Amino acid sequence: MFRTRLRVAGLDVDFTARGPFEIDRFRHRFGPYERDATRAGGEPAASARGGATYAGSEPVPAADGDERAPTANVGESAPGANGGDPPLSLRLWVEPLGKQLGPADVPYPGVKAYPSPAGVKLLREGLSMWLGFDGRAEAFARGPQRLPRPPFEEDAGPADTPLRLLASHALLARGAGALVHACGVLYRGRGILIVGPSGAGKTTCARLARPESVLSDDQVALLETPAGLALESTPFVGLFGRTIAPTRAPLGGLVVLDRARPERLEPLGGAAALGSLLRCLPLYTRTAATAGAALRLAERVVREAPLVRGAPGLGAPLEAWLGGLGG
Repeated sequence: MFRTRLRVAGLDVDFTARGPFEIDRFRHRFGPYERDATRAGGEPAASARGGATYAGSEPVPAADGDERAPTANVGESAPGANGGDPPLSLRLWVEPLGKQLGPADVPYPGVKAYPSPAGVKLLREGLSMWLGFDGRAEAFARGPQRLPRPPFEEDAGPADTPLRLLASHALLARGAGALVHACGVLYRGRGILIVGPSGAGKTTCARLARPESVLSDDQVALLETPAGLALESTPFVGLFGRTIAPTRAPLGGLVVLDRARPERLEPLGGAAALGSLLRCLPLYTRTAATAGAALRLAERVVREAPLVRGAPGLGAPLEAWLGGLGG
C-alpha cells in the first residue's frame, strides 16, 4: 500500500493506492505536489520489481481501524483552498487483471455521472469512482494492460483521472475556483489562460513557451483568492508531458484561440469570451451548486480580465505573441 498527501490547486488530498501501482510513473507527474509519502507501518515507500517501482499490495489498516485515515507523518496541514477546509481523501484500488468496471463505449474524457443525495458515481472505460460530498472518494481502475507501456509524457498511471475528477468537483463545490481545460502560462509575472476546443493549439502554445513558464497544457487551476483571481499550475498535463513545482500568479488575461487570426491578438467581446470559457470548465459532477459556481466564476473572469482572441505564429516564441496583451 502507498500513501501520500498531495497539495493540488490549493487542495490537500490524502491519497492511498493498493495493487500494482507504479510509484515512479506517479511521481514523474505528481512528485512536485507531494507533501509526504510512506508505506503503512513506516516502511520504505517503494520496492523495485521488474524494472519498475511498485507499491505493496497488502492491506494494512490504520491504527484507528479506519483505512481512510492516513498513517504518514504529514506534519501540519496547510489551509484548504477555501479557508481551512478539511483534506480530501481518495483511495484507489488498481485491479491487476483489468477487471471490467464501466461501460466500454465511453472514451476519455467522456464520463457518465449518476448523482445521489450523498455523492456521485462516475463511470468511464476502465474506471468506476464514487465521489462523496463529504470529501471522501474511492476509485477502482484497471491495471496496466498496454505493452509496451506508454511513455510518462502520455500516461501518468491510474491515479491521474480520479485525482482530476476529485479536484474539479471539490473546487467548484467549495466555491474556491475550478480546473479549466486550458493552457496556462506565466507572462510578465501574471498567469495567462489560453482556452479553445481540443485541437485548437493549447499544447502548441505550451511548446512555444519557455518550459519553466508553463503551468499546464491541459488543465490549469483558476482560483478565487483573497487577493483576486489567480492561475496555479497543476500536475494535470497533456502531451506537453512536463510539470513544474506548484506556482501561482495573478490572472493576467483570457486568450481564446482562433486560427483565423494567426500571429496576432484582437479584443474579444464579453459574451463570446464567456461562452468559450464555459465550454472549457469540466462539470463531471453537474449539480446545481457546481454549475452555479462555474457560471459565477466565468462571469467574474469576463468582468475582470483582459479578453482577446488569436493564434500564435509557429516559428516565434509565445512571449512575442503575448506582447499583444500589453502591460
